[in-house]
Amino acid sequence: MGCDMHSHVETKGANGWQEVTGIESPFETRSYGVYAFLAGVRNYSAIEPICAPRGLPADVSTSVQEDYEVWGWDAHSASWLLVSKLLAVDYDAEVNDRRVERNGNGGCTGSPEEGERMPLREFLGRGFMSTLDALAALGDPEDTRVVFWFDN
Repeated sequence: MGCDMHSHVETKGANGWQEVTGIESPFETRSYGVYAFLAGVRNYSAIEPICAPRGLPADVSTSVQEDYEVWGWDAHSASWLLVSKLLAVDYDAEVNDRRVERNGNGGCTGSPEEGERMPLREFLGRGFMSTLDALAALGDPEDTRVVFWFDN
């Protein structure tokens, strides 16, 4: 069974946080490397996540809260990140991707010696970096966030 991510973009205005409509949900392409980086979910690569899941923000917008509730018990590892935090990461830093395949199972974590070293931006992929550029273009990165959770 696979794992999928559900995400929404919110911006902070005079009336609090509101979901940004008319844009594609960020980071929703199934990528366990991205999931590992954002929240430590399906972290077969054994990389350091940017942040441990911290639940939905207390001031989440109504529309995002309602979508989360649709998923009920199947939603897990909810979290959120300000775009400023995502932009502050050194994407040229080297990571050791330890995800390996064993006996037809690609969801295995190998030893450090089995890992493949690469820049974080390569590990996350062009789609992640393009999405990050689009998020940065939405406005003040301190007033823009991604709210997300996963389902199995």
